[in-house]
Amino acid sequence: MGPYINGLLLILLSGILALFIKNKNVLFPLTAALSALGSAILAYASFGSVIENSHITAALSLGFPAGKSVFSIDPLSAYFIFVFSVIGAAASLYSAGYLKASGTKGAGFHLFCLNLLICSMHALVMSRNALLFIVFWETMSLTSFFLVTGDGEKKDSVSAGIYYLVSMQLSAVLLILAFYYMSARSGSLDISSYRAVFAEGKRYSLFLFSLFFAGFGIKAGFMPFHTWIYRAHPAAPSNISGLMSGIMIKTGIYGIIRIFTLLPPGEKGPAYILICFSLVSALVGIIYSLAQRDLKKLLAYCSVENIGIIGLGY
Repeated sequence: MGPYINGLLLILLSGILALFIKNKNVLFPLTAALSALGSAILAYASFGSVIENSHITAALSLGFPAGKSVFSIDPLSAYFIFVFSVIGAAASLYSAGYLKASGTKGAGFHLFCLNLLICSMHALVMSRNALLFIVFWETMSLTSFFLVTGDGEKKDSVSAGIYYLVSMQLSAVLLILAFYYMSARSGSLDISSYRAVFAEGKRYSLFLFSLFFAGFGIKAGFMPFHTWIYRAHPAAPSNISGLMSGIMIKTGIYGIIRIFTLLPPGEKGPAYILICFSLVSALVGIIYSLAQRDLKKLLAYCSVENIGIIGLGY
């Protein structure tokens, strides 16, 4: 677990330093280098975990209310960490040049939110504690909200950011309800304990999966949960739009896959739900994208289409 912790600390350090360094000739190269180095360490460690099909687990006792908190790297987590690392490093390096060229106000705070967003995505896929999962989920939503509305002088950015934040809070409410019920039935905040709840309550498993799917589906951008995407992506700065489309919405895919791993073998209902929403997203997403003249909106609908294709592939 050491390389993962070191990588996350470097990315987090990059964000914290961005709040205090005022000299932009130092700010941009230093924060980009630290963030990219942290991402490189995470990419190297996760690539090895995927190849070796290894499982790494660490347990921390955080006290009330989280209790015993398990962090685990399995092949699924490692794969997403690798993807997040590669695109996160590219986003950090690009952001340095983008912010310097555009003269964006509050560049330090922007870089802090950017690096905290990247850290929260990595921590999310490592966490097996439901409470911490929600904390990282909300951190991801709030930091991306500040990044979307970074240019507060543009009304479009503010309104799109508010719509995005409301959508993410709806997602969080659905996930909190699902996690609360599962934790109450299992008597544990450990997400892996939900496997027994799904196995014993087949009458409710389809409803519970639907609750999880709706919560994660809003973040992923499945139709009809996609409405925030074509609002937030065009309004966000280019470096953030690419990051959101490239990896942030994939955290929703991760959540859906993680829940699938907890379902009893032979459960067809959840598979049918995923196939139906994926098919609609893939077909309608590409149709809407053909009608767009704004490049960012076109890419937003392409993201919806790609989410549908990923869902069908799984």
